Amino acid sequence: MVDDGGRQHAPTCALSLVVGSHEGRYTVPRISPGKWGNGKGRRGSPASGEAIALLVLAGVLLGMGAGAGLDFVIKTFPLCTVIGVFVGFALALYAVYQETK
Repeated sequence: MVDDGGRQHAPTCALSLVVGSHEGRYTVPRISPGKWGNGKGRRGSPASGEAIALLVLAGVLLGMGAGAGLDFVIKTFPLCTVIGVFVGFALALYAVYQETK
């Protein structure tokens, strides 16, 4: 920044360091596209965060349901339900990996 005497000095506000300043006006820094960039400065992913969260939740719930159903049939209540939760979670993580690689 330049004062009235034409001398350069450090900005007095941390915000001006972040967004920069050009002749008294603040400018927004340019953002380069990331790995999945769409060229408009936004970084997007093929799978949104909400979709990933729902995928993991669905995997756990389906595994728990399948385990509970199997427990009901063979009368071993907590065993297959717990195993089903872990198997569902593992399969959901694998599906997330496949979706985002």
